[in-house]
Amino acid sequence: MKKLRPQAVRVIVALVLVAVIGIGAALVFLLPGKDNDEGAGGGLFGGGSSKPSKNAVSIGTFEFAPYTNMLAINGGLETARGSALDQAGMNVSYEVFENDPDAFAALASGNIQGLVTVMDTFVRALANYPSLDMKVVALVDRSTGADAIVGKAGMTIEDMALPGKNIGYAPFSPGETLLMYIGQTKFNDAQFEQFKDNMVPFDEGPGAATAAFLAPRSQLDAVAIWEPDITACISEGAVDLFSTAKATNLIIDVLIFRTDFIQEKPDFVKDYVKALVKEGEDGFNYSHIDAFMYYAEEGKEDIPFYEGKAKVGNWTENKKFILDGTGKDVFFSLADIWITEQQAVRTDAANTFIWPDAVAALQGQFQEEAAIPFVVKPEIAQQEENADALIKVTSYVQFVADDSKFLEPEKAYAELDEFVRIAKVIDGTVIKIDGHTNPVSGGGDGKPLSLLRAKQVSNYFVSRGIDPDRIIVNGYGDTKPAGEAAENRRVEISFVNNGA
Repeated sequence: MKKLRPQAVRVIVALVLVAVIGIGAALVFLLPGKDNDEGAGGGLFGGGSSKPSKNAVSIGTFEFAPYTNMLAINGGLETARGSALDQAGMNVSYEVFENDPDAFAALASGNIQGLVTVMDTFVRALANYPSLDMKVVALVDRSTGADAIVGKAGMTIEDMALPGKNIGYAPFSPGETLLMYIGQTKFNDAQFEQFKDNMVPFDEGPGAATAAFLAPRSQLDAVAIWEPDITACISEGAVDLFSTAKATNLIIDVLIFRTDFIQEKPDFVKDYVKALVKEGEDGFNYSHIDAFMYYAEEGKEDIPFYEGKAKVGNWTENKKFILDGTGKDVFFSLADIWITEQQAVRTDAANTFIWPDAVAALQGQFQEEAAIPFVVKPEIAQQEENADALIKVTSYVQFVADDSKFLEPEKAYAELDEFVRIAKVIDGTVIKIDGHTNPVSGGGDGKPLSLLRAKQVSNYFVSRGIDPDRIIVNGYGDTKPAGEAAENRRVEISFVNNGA
């Protein structure tokens, strides 16, 4: 964790004030408030949260350098005269939090109306706070290298699944997401279980994990962290095992608002997003970073570590994420991680979690630029040059007798999700979905049921972002048996030009 400012300094200064101008001034200095740096900073590293201005819309945030544009458009934690939000007739107060549970609790209670958070945290929060109706309205930034897993010199990713290895991380942090992603994409089931056994949680936060990793005779072999700790570890001889430079869809910061607030004040949300996106057109603006206590006192040397490793939420980024469907892809990619871990995830929210109106209102006001690709599954994306091999991929799922329900739902969805991922790599190819049934006595060829089964798979593909115009659905009934009864109750999936 970042270091707290020593309170002894405040006490010493107060004693001087007592001697010079009286005890009243000293008490004003000691007590937190808007005009001293405890009220202006507070929160994440200051032991409290900033105090909102009267009648201001309150938005939760954390002391993190890439959130600096939110400060820039407001002129600090409170709306400053002449700032972009002030000129737009808006009054905003940022409340700084230490952790996500406190922030989401404040959002759920209505103490704040909006919040900047990590997309992965948002996906899990939808299930953890079922009564909290909230929407993503904008992309704030995304990590393109600022989060990583680093290990001792000579260590490899595969070594993390060996018995006896220790991997430090902070629970509910982006580092945990990175570890789960690596575990699920790089290891078989037995290796993954060992890998999870090797994970060592640091509830004090990623800073504590970093300190333990860098300590003399450290028992940690690897650690999942972010900048500037990544650079600090590498400077001491650590190696970069995996970073978000290879998976730019994993760690994305988004702006969310309560749905009832959006419905009540849609123009406010649109104006706020417009100001934020406009600021993002010029990159990160650190002019008001001092409003975060940590950066006011000691953190400015951290800022250069984010250059080239974080992408600001400008028009291009928001268009792709909010309007072009990338946000939905990201949602499913993150949901897959936690569904695999048998955690509750509201996949039904995939089609409704975005409120696109604010970004849609900006169309035609900014010029689109070349963007860093959003990469969901790098191990598949790296095979793009080998499209001939990918296009030969086939898949099939089995069904319950006389029904269109999957025989093994978890296995079936995993199989279908893998096909979807490949279909998105070789985008534009036509997908053929063929339904089949088992021959039965008593008449009928089973074609209606086979078509129903094929349509269920087709509908699932469309829900996962596959263009319905790419899909051909067939119901062959019992005309193409494959073997035993269970094998006949199936849907086969392939790409049309694989020769099938």
